[in-house]
Amino acid sequence: MIKKVCLYMGIIILALSIQGCGSNDKSDGSASLGGESSMSILLEGIVKLDRTRGCQKYFVVHAVDGNGNAIPGLKVDANVIVRAKASGNASGMIHTTSPITFTDSNYNFNGSNIIFGDDLIVLPSSNNYHPSYLGDWKIYKTENSTLTLRDSAYNLETTDNLNYIVGNASVYVPGYGNAVAHVENRDNNGTITTNADGYAYFDLLYDLALIGHSYVVGAHTTDGYRIGASVISVLPNCSVSVDSNTSN
Repeated sequence: MIKKVCLYMGIIILALSIQGCGSNDKSDGSASLGGESSMSILLEGIVKLDRTRGCQKYFVVHAVDGNGNAIPGLKVDANVIVRAKASGNASGMIHTTSPITFTDSNYNFNGSNIIFGDDLIVLPSSNNYHPSYLGDWKIYKTENSTLTLRDSAYNLETTDNLNYIVGNASVYVPGYGNAVAHVENRDNNGTITTNADGYAYFDLLYDLALIGHSYVVGAHTTDGYRIGASVISVLPNCSVSVDSNTSN
């Protein structure tokens, strides 16, 4: 049985959306993603100031099947980059090797101080927006112009002319020092999982020194069939002050 999955990512306040679809002919833990299923990852417009932890920006994931029914139990992983170590405009290529690799014939990654655990986030373009390769990938090792990736995706096809950014969630800010950001599951159970209504929530927390700094967020499903999304934007100012123990 062929199962098709679509993913949509939008920024609510900018009304920007990018959509792609893929197909899956294997049965595994992603079997709940049947029919014309879809998942949205939306950046909420509200940003709060946590007086003990910095700025807090809210994200929402919503998953439904082809009939509009919620898909519960869908696991999602998300990561953020605030320090770009390498980037490419229509020059990246992802390969269906084992393990999966990523190359850029115009760039030698060895000179970029890319290390184990850094993130590769593939960005959409008008020509390349398939959800099987969009979003974040964890880097296992670097060798010349090749990044070896830790993640897997059996629905992936070798694709070139990709936009991408490589980096991590920590950057030096003059006059401040090392400023960091991180993704945090709002349920505090170690995973981001859709509930009975098909919703899941996660937050982006970042130091005040990063206000106005560019960032990239990538997200993808982890249940066998991979669908991902990514967005690049600027970290906004905090609008409301809250205590760290305030429930959302």
